[in-house]
Amino acid sequence: MISFPPACSAGNSVLTVQAQYNSWHKSAHWEEGYRFGVEQFKPSHTDIFEWLQKDKWLTDNSVVGIANGNDGISGLPLDSFAAVRDELLCRADFILSGNPSDRLHYLGQKADISVATIKSQYKTLKPCFHGSDAHDIPRLFEPDQKRYCWVKADPSFLGLLQAIKEPESRSFIGEVPPKLLEVAGQKRYFIDKVNIAKITGSTLAEKWLDGCSVPLNTDLVAIIGNKGSGKSALADVIALLGHSRQNNHFTFLKRDRFRGKSGIPAKHYIGTLVWHDSSSEDQNLNDDSPSDKVELVRYIPQGHFEELCNEHVSGKSNAFERELRAVIFSHAGESIRLGALDFDQLIEQQESSFRDQLADYRKDLTLLD
Repeated sequence: MISFPPACSAGNSVLTVQAQYNSWHKSAHWEEGYRFGVEQFKPSHTDIFEWLQKDKWLTDNSVVGIANGNDGISGLPLDSFAAVRDELLCRADFILSGNPSDRLHYLGQKADISVATIKSQYKTLKPCFHGSDAHDIPRLFEPDQKRYCWVKADPSFLGLLQAIKEPESRSFIGEVPPKLLEVAGQKRYFIDKVNIAKITGSTLAEKWLDGCSVPLNTDLVAIIGNKGSGKSALADVIALLGHSRQNNHFTFLKRDRFRGKSGIPAKHYIGTLVWHDSSSEDQNLNDDSPSDKVELVRYIPQGHFEELCNEHVSGKSNAFERELRAVIFSHAGESIRLGALDFDQLIEQQESSFRDQLADYRKDLTLLD
């Protein structure tokens, strides 16, 4: 900002400033002075937030990050700047920090601070992001103590927004996220992708599913789309290649649809299920899985699910309860299964000891009478 003395006109002052600038620019200290001047340009945070609020495009297309180090929020003393710190953190979308402890703090995962406390004080949970902070080429992309910044999202602005909305599951500071360690240790249990191609020598003119390759992530996968866009087709193909026992309930891979009365066009295609350990399962889409194959994919088609629910509500069948027990048992660890082969056997093992105890108590009561 330039202020003009009362006795000086604006025009003369501009000429004077210009002359001083030209003189300084030619001096040996120009770069030093320029740098010093730039460092003095420090707009207040209230001005910046007011600017963000007034500009709709900027509000819709920008996010706010606050540094957490001594040159950031931690550099503001609590005794005199507590209100300012809280205001900045409330308005921040993310924290610039490579410290795993900071990540736990702003996610409310520390023993002395809860999720409710963080939300009450700062409005939302905050993800921590950071770069390698490299000051030379050898340290590029190699942060200290291998504190890499992991973000599970598309590399786009919308992906960043999604990571901000789900900070716990989509951001991590450290060498390797727990999920990747889990996948690395159990690659045979995670599907990498599903491929579909025409068989060698196919005479079918239509392309249909030829050349389809769908990668799958290792977490929850939601298949969305309009009616007829291929949701059931993809689900049926994955179930078939995973040797599901639900082939009688397929809605796409059946005789009056893709398999047709004579197996056309299904028999012209072969599907491949590729696992993260690089093993694969191949099968012609017109063939059912052999009964001796181990079921690798548990599949509950929509039609089968509706049938189970309707019969359960009407009291005609307990198939829904059996299916539910099977799913629960399949996710139980060995320490819980106690050697049982299924849920019913586990319940029987647990209840038998209590029944024996109950019989003994009844004998004792009989003797007392």
